[in-house]
Amino acid sequence: MGFARYDANSQKASGAGSEFGALALGIIEGNSAASGEPYGFSTGTTGYNKTSFANKSTITATNYWGGFLEGSKQTHCIPDYFGTKQSSPQTIASANDVAALNSGQYLINGSGITNVAAASPIAAGKKITLFVSGNVFISSNITYGVHNVDNVPKFTLVVKGNIYIANDVGQLDGLYIGQPSTDPAASGIIWTCHTNSNDPPTDVYVSAACRNKLTVNGAFIAKKVNLVRTNGDVNSAAPGEAASSGNIAEVFNFTPEMVIGGGFFNDAGASSGKIQSLISLPPVF
Repeated sequence: MGFARYDANSQKASGAGSEFGALALGIIEGNSAASGEPYGFSTGTTGYNKTSFANKSTITATNYWGGFLEGSKQTHCIPDYFGTKQSSPQTIASANDVAALNSGQYLINGSGITNVAAASPIAAGKKITLFVSGNVFISSNITYGVHNVDNVPKFTLVVKGNIYIANDVGQLDGLYIGQPSTDPAASGIIWTCHTNSNDPPTDVYVSAACRNKLTVNGAFIAKKVNLVRTNGDVNSAAPGEAASSGNIAEVFNFTPEMVIGGGFFNDAGASSGKIQSLISLPPVF
């Protein structure tokens, strides 16, 4: 669910949306073009439901901007990255500066909330995978240093628990995974703005403290992602706004670094070949 407005004259939507496409386990919600209310989530560079693929619980569902995938089925399963992607990781006590780690896999068995931060950009060519058992608080930007196609850095954070992102974090590069722990109802959640606490942020905190834009150059994988940044205003948004717009609270860029330079997780059997061309069109199952 998001807030967007469709302009029938330009046939473009403003506000929350995806430039390429959106897949949803349930309904991709949105009011009709005639309603004019700033409510919905658009897809595609033109129109408001050009590349939306959703599951609707009933064929009579209203206020949707998406088509059928599996009809009434609404099942999903996050792979067990924490259990299957570990390859003799080195156990460490803290991750206060992941950029200082050498290439390899690392494991933290957290007793409370583990702080994850980077004092500098992750250097070209480094491939770092960090597994954390327990909740994580990301307290600083995590970015990639200058690199080219031959030395792409890779950072992967795999959390068996929740990921909390500090309100002043503005950029995260890499792959961030939150999967359920022994308490599946309350874990496997990524919060884009949160305090260093297991208590959910209050509406007062979100309104006052979560007004900075967050840009993710990579991807989130989780049972649920709570997009709670409040930067900008859809009422001031124009159709077709660029990601640099001040009306956008969260931006996700699936960058070339996600597919070039080898795989994530420091896979021992990963190919050393170089990807020169990759084409992907929705729907992707």
